[in-house]
Amino acid sequence: MFSYDFKSPNKDWVPESKDLLVKKRARNFLVFILYLIAFGIFLLLNSFTSHLLDFIVNPKFSYPI
Repeated sequence: MFSYDFKSPNKDWVPESKDLLVKKRARNFLVFILYLIAFGIFLLLNSFTSHLLDFIVNPKFSYPI
């Protein structure tokens, strides 16, 4: 027999209040925006690094020695 063949005797589960759900939704949205900002910063830094490396590798660039 599998464990899901029997119903749980625990009937104490109650749904969360609407206020708590609204707060959770707002927090999750802010976390999502944080991830979008972090991804944007990552893309900008990669773009800057690639342009910097392209500038350094460019044959016109010479070190002032």
